Amino acid sequence: MTVFDIVQLQTVSLCTGKCVFCPHKDSFYAKTQGWMDYTLFNKIIVDLHENHTVKKICPYLMNEPFVDNTIELRTDIISHAFPKAMIEVSTNMLLCTPDRGKNMLNILEKHPGEKEIMISHHGVNKESFSMIMGMNYERTLDNIIQLIRINDGRIPIKIRGLGCSRDEKKLFFTPDEYLVYWGNIFMHERLNVTNIKIDSYGTFHSRAGNVNLNDWNYDMVVRKIDAEHHFDCWRLDKSLQVDFGGLVTPCCMPYNREYVLGDLNTQTVEEVMASEKYHEFVDKARGKVASDDDFICKKCSSPGG
Repeated sequence: MTVFDIVQLQTVSLCTGKCVFCPHKDSFYAKTQGWMDYTLFNKIIVDLHENHTVKKICPYLMNEPFVDNTIELRTDIISHAFPKAMIEVSTNMLLCTPDRGKNMLNILEKHPGEKEIMISHHGVNKESFSMIMGMNYERTLDNIIQLIRINDGRIPIKIRGLGCSRDEKKLFFTPDEYLVYWGNIFMHERLNVTNIKIDSYGTFHSRAGNVNLNDWNYDMVVRKIDAEHHFDCWRLDKSLQVDFGGLVTPCCMPYNREYVLGDLNTQTVEEVMASEKYHEFVDKARGKVASDDDFICKKCSSPGG
């Protein structure tokens, strides 16, 4: 039995955001409109529920979960299957209308374990938000305001703004600007800020070399990995990432299905983790087996996510 610190399930391949520092817009998942069917979804949930321990589960992976019109129902199923796990719902809020937000809040409120809604909102005004995320500013902001108003302090909500690259070579806005931005909104809208956390110090990274952003010349390779240069990442044996087609990926970085470790349509989670393909990837990541110069872990500037 594996104890997973985190499980991420991609129930739909698409995202409404066009974030300049996210590779999704040019990825396999953006070009492939796919949904995880319920037979596969239920198979994965049952397998995890019966054979593994899950500490945290997220109904998203390299996507926008509210593109899935049934994400509330799927979250309810997850809530019942993993009553002790933390559930984190991550969204950019464009499609999370007040009705859908209310439904999701009601589902999470019934969940006996920890829960959180994490909102990605990158910008400190309409101009910066539109430039970074490429979405409708007014609709998105109104959905966030209505969600906070409906929530009224019940469920923890984290609002995250990524204004600077991890290597500090690219800056869109400062943490102080982000805090002032939200402080003004909270005051103007007279919102209950109980259980609201503003994450203003988050940074974006290259997504293992997959980001293509003008004027950001980041280091493509950030580490050596070989017999003399060992590397480790907790995701190698304490996480599970499954895309909409049931394929298992090593983390949240391979936006083009470059690395597939198994297929949960035909395998169990345990069979994937015991497979030769899985162990070959782990051995390459840890430097026990030689890997190509562009191996994903050599390019990852943010181990773990």
